[in-house]
Amino acid sequence: MNLQASLKKSLGVLAAFAVATSAAHATNIAQFSEAGSPVVPFTYTDNGAGSSIFTVTANLPVNFLFQVANGYDTDRGSAVGTLIAATLTFTGTATSGSGINLGGPGGLDIQPFTINSMVFKANTPEGGQTNLLTILNEPETGSGTDGGTSFSTSGNASNTFSSSFLVFANPSNDSASLGYTNLNELSGGLTFDFAHNVINSFTADAAGTFSATPTPHNTVPEPTSTAALAVGVLGLLALMLRARKTRQFNGAPA
Repeated sequence: MNLQASLKKSLGVLAAFAVATSAAHATNIAQFSEAGSPVVPFTYTDNGAGSSIFTVTANLPVNFLFQVANGYDTDRGSAVGTLIAATLTFTGTATSGSGINLGGPGGLDIQPFTINSMVFKANTPEGGQTNLLTILNEPETGSGTDGGTSFSTSGNASNTFSSSFLVFANPSNDSASLGYTNLNELSGGLTFDFAHNVINSFTADAAGTFSATPTPHNTVPEPTSTAALAVGVLGLLALMLRARKTRQFNGAPA
């Protein structure tokens, strides 16, 4: 790769990195962390010239937390701020040649990838539903210090989130931010595969935060909305009854 092409590629990746980290004014809607002791369940596999793959231990136990009003467990106030026992399935891909290293060993490793599917399911269904949050086909850009033990990713795209307990606008600017820690890589933490311009394989723990603009709506009407609707219906019934009595008084058919 000549200098001009290398510079063009680096600027492109850096531009994507800047866009991925710019969703500062979105509303945080949920977050998750691993349940129990760290077990480094997230695995990233560098397949060299092929597509590299992110995966997680099947049905990983996690603690999920809604940060906005939602339709899950309405007996406890829509479960805002309440940890929900859940499981996570996750797959992602990174393309060979898409990453860059700035500064060589000890420098900065930057790697674009795509969340193909990230699904959080509640262990206890609510109204027969379990989909707390699903993310599909969201582009992400990750970065970390070469040789370090952490790697953070963020990204945003339109209409990549869905949930049985939140109603997202159309369009909705959805953003996922993930933090990988305790990286365990045979050659020493986070390292770069210079032969294929992609980060090397690693295992790690992870946690994440999800945000959206505009703020999604609760699938269950708020108590005040329900009360207002009830008052409106009662008022309408009263008017209908009054009109009926007036017609009867004037001798008109009911």
